[in-house]
This record gives sequence, structure tokens and C-alpha cells, in this order.
Amino acid sequence: MPIVLRLINAEDSARDATTVTLKFRGRKDVIVTEAKAAKAIGDLMAELVPSGKGVLEEPLTIEIRKKSVPTLELVDLPGIVAASIEGEPADMMQRTRNISDRYLRHENTIVVTVVPANITRVRDSQAMQLVQANKKE
Repeated sequence: MPIVLRLINAEDSARDATTVTLKFRGRKDVIVTEAKAAKAIGDLMAELVPSGKGVLEEPLTIEIRKKSVPTLELVDLPGIVAASIEGEPADMMQRTRNISDRYLRHENTIVVTVVPANITRVRDSQAMQLVQANKKE
């Protein structure tokens, strides 16, 4: 599942406390403190994507309102799966590629690609193939 991290500068807020809001389409927003955010995110992700059920195309949005952050949006995409394992959907590779491809098509996308350290040619990774296909290199 893509995770959208939306940092929102709250300099004009009278409150000093940081608020973290978890948003997922079709569900009521969950608002937690910064201290409880990691657990709430983990619990929600475990509920949304039970083990072995694959990936979701719908993003989980995490909004952080805080005085000391710039207003910025980052998207963390699931890794591209090379092969499914027992109990996972057989089309995991295509599903993860489709999710990445959809985000790479956005005009304002800046890509940071993570590739395995043991490959001899970075261009040979599936992630870089998608980046090049979408002219984002």
C-alpha cells in the first residue's frame, strides 16, 4: 500500500501539540498524538492488509501538523515484488509495478529509487526500468 506522508506546517496554530491524522478511504479518520502514531499506524496497516493478502492500491495518508516542519508531501511506494510466495496473490509483481507506474506518471514526481546493493548494474533493476520508462531519470 502506498503511504502518503503529508507534513503540514502549523506555525499559525495556537496549539503547540503535534497532531497526527491517519486517513484511508471509506474509514473514519484516526487522530492520535505524535507519541502514539507509530503504534496506531502499525495497527491500522495490519488491519487493512492482513499477512499474505498482497498489497492495496489505495494509499494510507498520514498527516502530521507541527510547527517545526515544512509543508511537504512524500509518497512511499511498496517495493516491486519479483515473485509471489505461497499464500500471496500470484499477480504480486504486476500489482506492485502498476502502483509504482501510476505514481511515476505524475508530472511533479521526483523519484528516489532503492535498489539492492548486490546488483552489478543499477539499470537492470525493475525499479530503474520503471523510472526510465516514465522518463524520470
